Amino acid sequence: MHDGSFDTLEQVIDHYAAGGSPDDPAQDPLIRPLALTAADRAALVAFLQALTALQPPGRGAAAP
Repeated sequence: MHDGSFDTLEQVIDHYAAGGSPDDPAQDPLIRPLALTAADRAALVAFLQALTALQPPGRGAAAP
C-alpha cells in the first residue's frame, strides 16, 4: 500500500485479493475480494515489478 504498511507486493496483493479492509470507512466500497490463483498473483507481481524504475526520473545525481 502507499502508506508502507506492507513490506512486499505479494502482501499488498494478498490484502486486496481478500477485499482490502472493509471496516475502514475510507476504503472505496467498490473494492471487493478477488479470486486470484497463484499463477495470477505471480503474473501480477511480475507485471508490477516490470513497471518499477530503479530510480525515479529526475532524482538522479546532479549533472557535473
